[in-house]
Amino acid sequence: MAEKEQVFVGGSYSDLAVLSTNNNSIKRHKVPSTINIIKRGGSSIVMGTNKGIYILNPEKKVVFIGPEIKEDGSYQLSIP
Repeated sequence: MAEKEQVFVGGSYSDLAVLSTNNNSIKRHKVPSTINIIKRGGSSIVMGTNKGIYILNPEKKVVFIGPEIKEDGSYQLSIP
């Protein structure tokens, strides 16, 4: 996902890489699953992975928010 001053790259290597276009630096954030999609959700970055949904919150922490899928197929998100 590309924004004006940052590019977010994920994949099967269990990291979210954030490239700053201002100074060409890269910061990596551990995500314990393959990242399939990256979107902005307000002030957070939302990542869809093979194991559920993770966010990179404004404090730069990766947090699992779900879903916890039950046997009947229902699920619930755990938004911190």
